Amino acid sequence: MNKFEQVLEEMRTLQARKRKDYGSDQDPLANIRAGAQFAGVPDWVGSLMRANDKMFRLSAAAKGSPLSNEGVEDSLLDLAVYAVHALTLYRETIPCRHWCAHRMNDDGNIYCEGCGQKTNVTWKEFQEVKNYVSEYRQGYELDED
Repeated sequence: MNKFEQVLEEMRTLQARKRKDYGSDQDPLANIRAGAQFAGVPDWVGSLMRANDKMFRLSAAAKGSPLSNEGVEDSLLDLAVYAVHALTLYRETIPCRHWCAHRMNDDGNIYCEGCGQKTNVTWKEFQEVKNYVSEYRQGYELDED
């Protein structure tokens, strides 16, 4: 096993251990979903919010501040796991990667025009996620002026 694979295994072990504290057998991401619902954001964005907390910790450590409760390696592992959680939750919302090419059929279900897969969200939910992603991306565009 190479070093990258070792880190992936550490992430898997960390997730399995923390799932017992934060999630449930039925839903290992229940705590992230609950936090997102409380904040009024999509579940995958809730995971990004948690990742952002880790980024603040890591930023403080990078500036020389000591971390008293959890070290840099633990924070980096948590950050990586939150990124995987965000991807997992995002894929639950839009079950294929063609998020911009969907249509509603006469049966009222939403289908991907790229792969034909039926989604598990309403048209309103789909539009909300699509708009949120567009706004999020615009927030990171560089000013050309």
